[in-house]
Formats: sequence, structure tokens, C-alpha cells
Amino acid sequence: LLSEHKLDLPPRVFETQAVLLTVPETWRRRALDYSLDFGGGLHAVEHSLIAALPVQVLCDRWDLGGLSTLAHPQVAAPCIFVYDGYPGGVGLATKGLELLADWIETAWEMVRTCECQDGCPACIHSPKCGSRNQPLDKQACQMILAAARQQTVKKLNLAKQGVFISARPGNRESPGRESPMVLPVADLPKKGGTPMHLLVFDLETKYSAADVGGWGYASRMGMSLGVVYDHTQEAFSTYREEATQQLIQHLLSADVVVGFNIDKFDLTVLSPYSPHVERVRTLDIISDVYQALGYRLSLNHLALHTLGREKTAEGLQAIAWYQQGRWEELESYCREDVAITRDLFFFGLQYGYLLYEKRGMILKIPVNWKGRFPDLKTPGKFAHPSAET
Repeated sequence: LLSEHKLDLPPRVFETQAVLLTVPETWRRRALDYSLDFGGGLHAVEHSLIAALPVQVLCDRWDLGGLSTLAHPQVAAPCIFVYDGYPGGVGLATKGLELLADWIETAWEMVRTCECQDGCPACIHSPKCGSRNQPLDKQACQMILAAARQQTVKKLNLAKQGVFISARPGNRESPGRESPMVLPVADLPKKGGTPMHLLVFDLETKYSAADVGGWGYASRMGMSLGVVYDHTQEAFSTYREEATQQLIQHLLSADVVVGFNIDKFDLTVLSPYSPHVERVRTLDIISDVYQALGYRLSLNHLALHTLGREKTAEGLQAIAWYQQGRWEELESYCREDVAITRDLFFFGLQYGYLLYEKRGMILKIPVNWKGRFPDLKTPGKFAHPSAET
């Protein structure tokens, strides 16, 4: 900055068209938890969206204007406007709204791949910023774009490709829960022209790890109840301990059984009931997460950031329900865990990654579940370009 000079010019006022993006209060609190400048993040997102729209729409960044604010009086929430810089509007903002998922994806990739530390003209600085590019916070910008990208990918891209997710009303304090993401049977990977027989499985135990001497003795914990989702039938089946043999036969009938820690926990719990348990063909989500990251993440963490859902209870509560004979609550809880595991698998199968949070940013975990079965052919609708983070 060499110098500043006041200009005596009248303000330019005109009506136009704009895209308005409101930002949840939870995102602001998350930024504050990590000591990020949330206002600077909004400002940086505004700049990145203006820079990214010309990639999607035939225009120049000088054709656009923007505004970001922590509390707009007519919106009652932090928000970002991107508007047409011409009286009456020329359809740029409208087209941006139609391409919102791709627009946000472009902005995210532009900011994510830039090698600068704190922001530069290649990512979040603007040559036409009226506040001299202050304040700007690149980390907060990445956090906001990652969260926005997660929502738009689920709600827009999936709908475009024929996989529909209906959002249930949530509140401003926590993410709204999503209805299950269920793929038609015909869209499953195929084996010899026939959809593969896929099951999703989870069980609850009679005893806790503390009761049997530690997690190394999971085989002593006993199954209280197991739930299987059979995608060929699009139905759940529930098995109590006395029906364990029927459960194991059901698992053995599948081409693959998807689970979360199924290899080292669920099948270990089942092992005393039958020597054939080791023949069950599995896909263990937690094992793939560990291979990609070098550490484990909980089912609740992955569900929250990938699906916008949370578990309804924990394992110790399930044991208490068993001991109290409250089978209805126990079955409902186990079914919900199976549904979450199923939806995580379908999301990873569709896009090749899951989402998790680290240091305030939503990042990708690559999962190559299509490549896990080289003899299976996946319909083209599962193709989705993704970049590893």
C-alpha cells in the first residue's frame, strides 16, 4: 500500500440478483473453538466464490460483487451474498445457484490446493476488495467451504445422480439428521450380471469388556442380539442369542458382509458359537479407515461428518437394556447402528471417500471399495470425481 486518498463520488445504487448463503451458528462456534477468525473466513469464502464462478459460468470476476457479514439484519444469521454487478442482474447469480455444488467444489479446490499459508491473490485475495483484503482467514475459509461442500454434495450431487436424501428438520444447535441413503438393488456392484448378495451386520453383547477382563477377551462377552440388513430383500432381520446358528448361516450366505470393527470384534464375539465364523467374507470399514489414516475413528464421528447423523446410544447402554429385558430399545439401537454402517458404505462406494474432522477442517478418507472386488462391475452412475485431501 503506497497511499490512500478520499474520493468525492456519489454512491452507486441499483437493484440486482444475488445468491444468499446463510451459515449455521455451529460453524461459527467451531471456528472460535480453534481460535480462527470467523469473520475473516466468511470474507475469504466470498472472495473465493467470486473467483470460482467464472470457471462454471461464462463471465469475469469483475462482473460480480459480494458481501459477507456476521449478522445481517434481514437474515438474522452470518451470511454471504454474491451478486450480479449490473442493474437488474444478467443471470450470473441464478446460474451459480443452479450449479451450487460444482461452484463450491471449485472454490474449495482452489483454496485447498494453493500452497500459500495465509492467503494470496491465487486463492482468497481480491483485486477489487473495498476493505483492502482485511480481514481474511484462510483456515476458517477452508473449514466453511469444506462444511458447505459436504452438505451440497449430499443434497445436490446425489439427487442429480438418482440417489435421494431427504433432510429432516434440524435445529441451529446441531446438524439435522438425514434419512437413510438407500441405493436400488439394481445399482449394487454386479457379479456375473446378478447383483451381489450384500449384508450389513452389527451385534450387541451381554457383558462389557470390564466384565470379562478386557477387550482382549471379546469372545467371552456373548451376543445378546444381532441385526442384519439384507440389501437383496431390503429388510432387517433380528437374531437373539438362541438363534445364533441361523444368524451365522445368514452371514455365510452373503458375497460380502459389511460391518464396523466386524473382523476384530463382532466375529470374535460370535466365534464360540461356531467354528465356521471365520469363513464369513467381510468388508470392515474401520480397518480401511485405519489403513488410510494410521489411527481409528469412531462410527459416530464418521457418521456425523459424512452423513450428518449421530448414534442414538452407546454400548454400555445397550448392555443395560439387555440386563433389564428392554428388547425393544435394544433392537432399535442396534438397527440404527446397522443403518448408519450401511449408509457409510453406500456413500464410500459412490464417491470413493468418507469425511472426518481434524483441526476444524472436514477432510477426506479415501476408500477403494469398488476396487476391492476386481471381478465386480459397478454401474457408471457411481463415478464421481474426487480429490484426496
